[in-house]
Amino acid sequence: QRHFWLLAMVGSVLFTILVALTWATGFSTTEVASSCQLQRLPSKGSVVSAKKVDKAINKRRAVVITNFTNMWRASKAWVTKSGFISEKGDIRIALRQQVVQSSIDVGEHFVTIKEYLEDTKHQGLIAFTFDDLSIYRALRPDYTPLPEPLRRIHGVPTFTLGRNATGSGAHHHEEAWVAQLAGKKAWLVAPPVDENHPSNSVEPCTLFAKGGERLWPQGARRCTVEAGEVIYVPDHWYHATCNLDDFTLGVGGKGSSRAWPEYLHHIQAGD
Repeated sequence: QRHFWLLAMVGSVLFTILVALTWATGFSTTEVASSCQLQRLPSKGSVVSAKKVDKAINKRRAVVITNFTNMWRASKAWVTKSGFISEKGDIRIALRQQVVQSSIDVGEHFVTIKEYLEDTKHQGLIAFTFDDLSIYRALRPDYTPLPEPLRRIHGVPTFTLGRNATGSGAHHHEEAWVAQLAGKKAWLVAPPVDENHPSNSVEPCTLFAKGGERLWPQGARRCTVEAGEVIYVPDHWYHATCNLDDFTLGVGGKGSSRAWPEYLHHIQAGD
């Protein structure tokens, strides 16, 4: 039984290397399907109702929500790299490796948004932060108000910024949502899985390469989320992402804030 386990582990490692080499030599983000295997909430008229979003979230399944944030100024002003740089390019952000090493990941480089998006030496890193209030408070005026279902899942604010063919390695945490403001991002989501699943240690875009589905955990589904859409991921669901454009920007929230008194929201916002 021990030998069988070792052989299985070796086989998994070898296949991971093979898929990684395939991705490194021939992977292109243009090959990633733009389809979505998750429920997509259709809109009634131009805006999806908060009641329908609440109902979907309460089912505790991953879901994509359309036309829910198009009232935000950011949804129009930040759709281009030049527009975002001209307004927010001086904000300093922490960059890190794509594969998540721990639940608390420390940024490896600190640069401005302009430097990250315009300098090729940083393009293999990502900006992916939880609870950075300085970034949140600098960006928040352009993506308010938060629709009530999203405001209830805002224990900490999140910010994500990436270049083409980068992404966030497989991980899990409390329930969360991300509003895609610019670019397209491929998501892989699945119900809670073993911490030691082999997909946890590969470069995230490898999971979307040809053959990469053999590394997916049981029950995994893929979805390409486009600008103007919001994805909701339930508590402790496994997820990994791959950025499909050279400017991919998202904001969001993680963890329940349903029981918060109103003043805590104001403290978080710096009001």
